[in-house]
Amino acid sequence: MKKGLPAKFLLIPGIAILLILITAFGPRFLPNETEYKKDQARLQEVMGNKLAKEPALEVKLPVKGYIIAGGAGYCWVDAAAGIANFYEPDIDFDKFIFFASPTLIMAGRDKNERYGPGLSIMRAFKNFGYLPFRGATTPIHPPQNTAADFEPQNLIYFKNVNEELLFAKKLLSAGIVPVVGLRRDPFEAIEGGVFTSLVGYDQDGVWLNVSPQSERYAPGNKYYLDEPIRYEPRFASYDLLMKYWTGEHQLLWVVKSGERKSEAEVYRENKKNIQEAPANLQKSIEFLKNKGNLLDFTAASQTPEAAVFYRYFQTKGNLALADQYKELAKTYESLRQSKSPDIEVLTTVYPYILKIATLWP
Repeated sequence: MKKGLPAKFLLIPGIAILLILITAFGPRFLPNETEYKKDQARLQEVMGNKLAKEPALEVKLPVKGYIIAGGAGYCWVDAAAGIANFYEPDIDFDKFIFFASPTLIMAGRDKNERYGPGLSIMRAFKNFGYLPFRGATTPIHPPQNTAADFEPQNLIYFKNVNEELLFAKKLLSAGIVPVVGLRRDPFEAIEGGVFTSLVGYDQDGVWLNVSPQSERYAPGNKYYLDEPIRYEPRFASYDLLMKYWTGEHQLLWVVKSGERKSEAEVYRENKKNIQEAPANLQKSIEFLKNKGNLLDFTAASQTPEAAVFYRYFQTKGNLALADQYKELAKTYESLRQSKSPDIEVLTTVYPYILKIATLWP
């Protein structure tokens, strides 16, 4: 009978391999005690008096999602807008978009910017007077131009998913609704990651706002100018949540920290952004022409944003500008229906953005 290698011959290369793994991958896969202690101290500083030591046995908060016509891929807006409406009922979907920098076109102007449309759910919350946080089971967080609306000290490291889930339950017990990132829809056979609000839990699983299938998502449908409709959360077992929660177990939440900006102030910011949009749109087009890294590009289609401003300027009696936004929304939907590439979308809508920029009062 053959014998295995002596233990010392296995131990020496084993230690060498372990050291290589620690050096190469340690920051991502091994506990970082210094970072952990720093982040947990930050949580205690900000959340200490808001959370109980133990969560309630079960919680289900009355938070609904939004089915956003013309907005397939807008799950992050669906989740965040529903949470904002739960916190402050006067914040409807259109007001949430209005506060989320919907007219901003980014052009890589600094380390906080990528290229393309700059709508940001976390900027909306900041404008409403909330402080955004991002949790994960790794101390490595996204690049600054991807997480620009998070202060570095509010990127929180949890050692493992059980600790993070317990924290999410404490948030819910305090009436604070987190958003989780999932690798795909846990209920439907739909590929692609989703963001969903985690609105409750019991001993068997969690309640998630994951939008059901709807004809309103179909490109070119008749609903794209309509206000979104609401839907109810669905129940998922803990096994299902763990199966589809992203590898780093992304968790987002916000905490009230100040006063809401006035609508007049936000309007001025939106006006400034739309006036700068044509030049920035050209820079984004050049970025795509030059085959820039797509990780530094956000998106192209903005049907929901155009529809919001169509409704907004209709109520203000500015029908000329409302009609321009209506045509812009229609164009976005037509391009989405034909599955046009991003550069074609941006090039096609450029004349509309140029005209709109001159019409804002």
